[in-house]
Amino acid sequence: FDIAMQPAIMSKGCLCVRVRPDRNDFSVTVSAVAMENGSARFVPAEGEETVYDEADGLTHCIRRDMSQEYNNYKKLHDFMNEKVNAEVVCYASYRIYAVGGLLQLLSFVYDNQCRYFMEWPEGRPLKLKGVVQENDIDILVESGKNWFEVEGKVAIGGKHYTLDELIKMCCSSDIEGFVKLSDDEYVRMSEKLKRHLAKMESLYMGSGGHKRVSKYQIGTFAAMLEGLNCQTDSGYTQLLEKTMTAYELTPDVPVTVNAKLRGYQIEGFRWMCRLDAWGAGACLADDMGLGKTLQALAFLAYKADSGASLVVAPKSVVLNWESEAKRFTPGLNVFVLNNLKNRSAVVNKAKANDIVVCTYGLLVTESEAVTKKQWNVVCLDEAHQIKNKQTQVSHVAMEINSGSRLILTGTPLQNNLSELWNLFQFINP
Repeated sequence: FDIAMQPAIMSKGCLCVRVRPDRNDFSVTVSAVAMENGSARFVPAEGEETVYDEADGLTHCIRRDMSQEYNNYKKLHDFMNEKVNAEVVCYASYRIYAVGGLLQLLSFVYDNQCRYFMEWPEGRPLKLKGVVQENDIDILVESGKNWFEVEGKVAIGGKHYTLDELIKMCCSSDIEGFVKLSDDEYVRMSEKLKRHLAKMESLYMGSGGHKRVSKYQIGTFAAMLEGLNCQTDSGYTQLLEKTMTAYELTPDVPVTVNAKLRGYQIEGFRWMCRLDAWGAGACLADDMGLGKTLQALAFLAYKADSGASLVVAPKSVVLNWESEAKRFTPGLNVFVLNNLKNRSAVVNKAKANDIVVCTYGLLVTESEAVTKKQWNVVCLDEAHQIKNKQTQVSHVAMEINSGSRLILTGTPLQNNLSELWNLFQFINP
């Protein structure tokens, strides 16, 4: 045969990782190659140092780099032992018993393409389509009334997937570090990114084609979007800035409050003010006797100049609200609706620095007047009264229009999570 008239070529010590799928596992054989596009295979770092191989219709003389072959094999062997947990059959021969282990090997070869390549002599090969990192995903966020509309896309191996498709594949994947694209295609993904996407799915409101995240989840949502390529509108940006500013607030208790609040009560008051500053409602669930009413009155005094407020309470505590308001916030005008005749007129005429107090029963009776009014603050005391969303009192409460919402209850959860859900649906729909 004709030998190419040229000096011996120095090999790069590259190794071929040959995988043969069996019924339930994979057989792996490692061999050295003289030329990248040649067909000759050799035992790594053993045999003749000068060999011949055919490529491009010519026979080439190659000088093998035994030292590099050994180093590459040693690195691969250590990886097979430490990461893949493969069984060593003999020198340069292994058996892998799980798809996860094979994917780890695929990933290793993908990251070291200058030293290794893979061969699949039979069966359908598994393909690693690349690595998806956080900055590979493009996210579009647009604002709605009480939510953010979320769309996204990512390119993997020349094919585009929607954010929703990627999230579904992540959630169905049970192999650590990898996501299954099809029966024989996988993509490597960091656990951090998988947790990111799983959390995003947990934030989605409802179901169907629209992927929405509640605006009240802005803090968690913003933290989750860090590191992703995001295009957001002004509504998202403004609300995020608003929340950051709100949490820096340390408002003083109004001088009109005729009481010295304790430390935890001041913190409760400021917490309500911070939530209100960016548009969220509050559930104050202190135990009985810790002064929920006083903290609420301080908040009502803080907001008094913005308009009339409504307090709804059980009949047993309505008179307590009247006496506590007169005692601690004498600058506020208190109207107990149950004691008045022309109730609709009182509701209609209520203005800044006025507080209208009524029972839950009267809320239903006077629902037309109460729900037509635009209130400054609405406060539900013993708010577990609306725990059942099927009741009439719950339906009416949800129809109240107000700029700020506050609920007080020592028992926000009594029987099941649907009760807690309904309370928070009132303050943060």
